[in-house]
Amino acid sequence: MRERDHARESAAARGFGGYEGFACPQKSPNGASWVFFFPLAVMFGWIAFHLLGGLDEGYRWLRLTVAVLALAMAAGGVVVVVLPLYLRRAGGPAPRLYCFEDGVVVATGRLLRPYDWQEISIESVDWRSPDDYGTRRTVKGPDGGVIVWFTGSEGESCGAWLMERLYEAAVERGAGGVVECHE
Repeated sequence: MRERDHARESAAARGFGGYEGFACPQKSPNGASWVFFFPLAVMFGWIAFHLLGGLDEGYRWLRLTVAVLALAMAAGGVVVVVLPLYLRRAGGPAPRLYCFEDGVVVATGRLLRPYDWQEISIESVDWRSPDDYGTRRTVKGPDGGVIVWFTGSEGESCGAWLMERLYEAAVERGAGGVVECHE
């Protein structure tokens, strides 16, 4: 059974209502990075292939050196594209949050933990630098320990905004704690 199905079963057992969305602090593999890095990796792989195919034409040491560097660049491009998929996979190191109307199921490694919205707290801090801006979100558990931390530079596809809106809706209904916002 898939992790998402286990999360839904766990949420149904706790009465969390309908599934609303997914949140993860790692960048989404659906982001725009693959549009740049995947063709770049293919180009470097093609260059290395042609350089290695022409080793008999002279400048063997130069062709071999450039081919090795091109293969390293191709491998780096593939890593940039595949790394978010690895980190966000079921059982992976990045915490994954399955958000429901009345609670959230946090998956860390192979462990699933359901929390009612009133059991957790979310602290939001807006930040700005000369080059970028965002909102850091810290999700804390019942014991005050950090469950997950969103840096604010993940992009909108990480789901932190959706998670915070569900939390705030639960607070308005009287089912959650307090949202702290600092600017």
